[in-house]
Amino acid sequence: MPRRPYQIRTCVAKEDYEYTTMYFYNHDIFLQTNISRPTPISWPFEDAESREKVAREIFVDFFPQVISYKVPDQELSCELSYQVEASSEVAEVMTIYTVTKEGNPISTRIQMRDKDGNEISNEKLLEQMEEWFELNVLAKLLH
Repeated sequence: MPRRPYQIRTCVAKEDYEYTTMYFYNHDIFLQTNISRPTPISWPFEDAESREKVAREIFVDFFPQVISYKVPDQELSCELSYQVEASSEVAEVMTIYTVTKEGNPISTRIQMRDKDGNEISNEKLLEQMEEWFELNVLAKLLH
């Protein structure tokens, strides 16, 4: 089943270009509407049930997330927002981003389809996102 790039309840903006359409999902939606906030998720994603839920919310529903994580003496959190690129009605590429306390964006671009046009599984996409989060986001958010 193809991932639909437009989620009416949480898409905050849409921009059409000649060969692609961009859909934007960020936490502004929670300030502008009465949509309930996402369930906070903790890093790292450990059990299979929570991994599956997180992967579905991020890569199918495009639901903006808040990830919290514990470090010695404190608990930190960051918001994840998305830009989804699509041709026709099929999500093809997703940019996941967060912003540091200093206002600097940190992002990763994830292909949602392989070179043959087949969907990449949510689990594989989640693994890519986790690697980016661990190697790039955590270090910058901690400093």
